[in-house]
Amino acid sequence: MSTSARLGFLALALTANLLVASDAQAQSYKILHFFTGYEDGSLPADSPTLDAAGNLYGTSEGGYFGCGNVFKFSPKPDGTWIETVLTTFCGGADGDTPYGNVIFDKEGNLYGTTSGSGAFGGGTVFKLSPNPDGTWIRTTLHDFGGSPDDGAYSLGGVVFDGAGDLYGETCGGGTTGDGSVYQLKPERDGSWTEKVLHSFQSGADGHCPAGSPTFDAAKNNLYGTTSGGGANAQCSGCGIVFQLQRNQDWKESVLHTFTGGADGSQPSAGLTWARPDTLYGTTFVGGTSGEGTVFQMVRADNLWTESVIHSFSGPDGAFPQSGLVLDGRNLYGTTSAGGMSHDPDASGTVFKLEFSNGQWT
Repeated sequence: MSTSARLGFLALALTANLLVASDAQAQSYKILHFFTGYEDGSLPADSPTLDAAGNLYGTSEGGYFGCGNVFKFSPKPDGTWIETVLTTFCGGADGDTPYGNVIFDKEGNLYGTTSGSGAFGGGTVFKLSPNPDGTWIRTTLHDFGGSPDDGAYSLGGVVFDGAGDLYGETCGGGTTGDGSVYQLKPERDGSWTEKVLHSFQSGADGHCPAGSPTFDAAKNNLYGTTSGGGANAQCSGCGIVFQLQRNQDWKESVLHTFTGGADGSQPSAGLTWARPDTLYGTTFVGGTSGEGTVFQMVRADNLWTESVIHSFSGPDGAFPQSGLVLDGRNLYGTTSAGGMSHDPDASGTVFKLEFSNGQWT
């Protein structure tokens, strides 16, 4: 795929996520911005974030130094949108290549991660604080890789709990280099203290969590996926769904081990929580045609059961790499390939799964 085509596709995917999240019923489609790959960035990889005023925030690769941006898109009265680069990374101690989304706190500050560089080479967690003049100040809250058991190479964003602590995942680092789940706690002096809650051990425990962790409604349990590992003898690298329980000092439990084939394999994004006690996610490959799945996890009597609710087959999309948006009883998402287009450089779909009469369509 050419660079320009990849830039165009991801601009479309970004737009689709925004429209789905803001007005699921409209189902209209409009390109807000076509990334050029220069100062404005390229290849946004995660879902955008909307503020109360309807502005759109996200991260991208590229930028002035080629190490990534955090951007903002604002709607104008004439229906067009204008992009503002809030910060651009320049590598080294500054960090580079943010893959995950950004989130707001109650004061209007933004938080996110970079996957590389930083003071120790393992990436960073950063904070962006707005100034009255419209500029933003970036602060590094944590540099990964500074101790033997610290995480490294975050591929997703962070989430808050009710107390204002941040949680995230890293694909590498930890005690065996297979990734970690971490907590960042704010201190009174403005610093943040990191604690590794779990280090993945590969094998049955999984390795390389991708995406952001997800809390349940009470914010007592964290859920996520790993893109590799698992105990299945036929598919030892198919990945898992895991849970970390706060009331058990963040003890990890493997809720499901993917087996490949029709069951799916290699989940590349985080999970979406829904009441009552349901999780939704995607796998990059596997399913009946080998081109990925949408799956659900349902808890009953403290036992989680996984089922595939859709297998992609090509014309309807293939190889989903992003998470899902839940709107009532409908799920929305994107695939990175497939679709009815015959142009190999313009592939991918935006899809809706609707629950009706006991089944998903």
